[in-house]
Amino acid sequence: LDGFQRHFDSQIITYGKQVILNLVNQKGSEKPLEQAFAKMVNSLGNGMIKYVAFDFHKECSRMRWHRLQILVDMVAEMQNEFGYFLVDSDGTVQLQQDGTFRSNCMDCLDRTNVIQSLLARRSLRS
Repeated sequence: LDGFQRHFDSQIITYGKQVILNLVNQKGSEKPLEQAFAKMVNSLGNGMIKYVAFDFHKECSRMRWHRLQILVDMVAEMQNEFGYFLVDSDGTVQLQQDGTFRSNCMDCLDRTNVIQSLLARRSLRS
């Protein structure tokens, strides 16, 4: 817990609020990891860290990619609050982002890449 806390303290100083998007299965062999991760975050009791579990395989099985909108809807307000980074052509910072989304899965980066690209596209539209 001490190392976990030190890691997130440094992330908050550098990037602001943290939203952890845990994309592992919430049943089977991945369930204990999801539960342990949630317990660690809850043990911190840090209001700058939010934990969101989304069972990617369950929600999107059989090519139901439209169900990713469930997760996007869950985090949309937080993403709006974070804002985005904007610099003008003179190099002057116009807007500063105040938070990041961290995503993880177990066996590959496909799930994280899909979610991060959806969030990036949403930011670009802003």
